[in-house]
Order: sequence, then C-alpha cells, then structure tokens
Amino acid sequence: KQYLYDLILKNEVLISDIKKVISIWKEIFNKKEYLFMFLIGTILFYILNIFISNFWMIINFYKTYNFSQASIITFNLILNFRKTILFSSFLSLIIISILSSFLFSLMIYNIRSVRKRINKKAGFLMSIGIFLGIFAPGCVVCGMGLAGLLGLATSFAILPFKGKEISFIAIILLSFSILKTTFDLAKPCNIKSTLDKRISK
Repeated sequence: KQYLYDLILKNEVLISDIKKVISIWKEIFNKKEYLFMFLIGTILFYILNIFISNFWMIINFYKTYNFSQASIITFNLILNFRKTILFSSFLSLIIISILSSFLFSLMIYNIRSVRKRINKKAGFLMSIGIFLGIFAPGCVVCGMGLAGLLGLATSFAILPFKGKEISFIAIILLSFSILKTTFDLAKPCNIKSTLDKRISK
C-alpha cells in the first residue's frame, strides 16, 4: 500500500510539474514578440547551418556568377537543402534549430521579465548544446556542420552513427536546458517577482 501511495504521489507531482511547464510556455509564447522571436530564430539557425555546411560552394557561386545570379542559386540551395542530405540529418537539424531558438526565447524572457540573470548551469549547457548543434547538426561524415567545414568529417567515420551521436547529445543538452530554465521560471520567488512588477505597473 505504501509503495502504491508513493507511486501515485510521484505521478501527481510529475503531472503537476508538466502542467507548470506547459502553463509557462503558454504564457511566454502567447506574447507575439516571443513567438516571432522563436520562429525567426528557428529559421535563422537552420539557414546558418546550411551556410556552414555549404560554405565553400556558396563562396564559389559568388566568385563564378554575378551577385544576383549567385543569390538566386544560394536561395535555391536553401530551399532544396533537404534533398541533399539524409532524412535523419534533416530531422536532427530541424529539432536542434527549434530547441535552440526555443531556449534562446526563454532566456530572453527570463532576463527581461524575471531575474535579470541567467542560471549558470542552464547557460553553460545551452552554450555547449548550441555549439554542438552547429558543430555537428547531423551526419558529420556527409559534410554537415562546422566539423565538415573544418575538414574533420573523416575523423568521425569510425563512430557507429558517423557523428550523429554529437547531434543527439546536443538535443539532450538543449532539452535539459529548456526544462531547467522553465522550472527556474516556475519558482515561487520568480512568479512573485513577476506579479509585483505587473502590480506596480
């Protein structure tokens, strides 16, 4: 009976925590500025990775063609980038782009509305996660990310998943940072601080 009671209690706490997380996300992204920041950030991070993965090719476009032609070719490259990589790499790139932008938006909200200070642990994990997301957002051996640009692709060939492990680690770190930042925002002192600011206005 005690075991069952403890299990029920843990489930209730978990459900309560999930509700808090969803509630905070709704509160933040119901504001147009943060929703816009999230959407634009996701697109920019995705495009940044395309530029990094195809850096020398894009440079060659602008050397070979005039600015207008090179820009059109580059734009087409961005639109058709999905067709040039494995689906698993595309999926990991999309997930990392979404998580990075989502976390960045949470951090900005945290700085503006609550504590004016970022949790050091969450900030450190965010930095590592975003770096790994840029370094290897997918299949490194396929030439994706900063690792491919720096010519390190062959170094990851010995890994079972050809460097996809790094993007998986990045996803875990970014996800943990998002939850850590959200729970920090859910702390009573932070909620009280936010309410006090609203009342004073």
